[in-house]
Amino acid sequence: MRGREQHVERKIRLWVVQQEHNRLREAQPERFEAPTSERTDQRRPDADALAPEHWRLG
Repeated sequence: MRGREQHVERKIRLWVVQQEHNRLREAQPERFEAPTSERTDQRRPDADALAPEHWRLG
């Protein structure tokens, strides 16, 4: 009997994962994202100010 319970539990977990995937996929078009051609991998201008040396007490 335990084998059947495990099978049902697995199917429930897979269903939950699929629902979350669907929810995230449907929410994606609502956000604004720059097209891939316009994206840049630049650091924020203030990123250097937050370097580890900035946090040292001394």
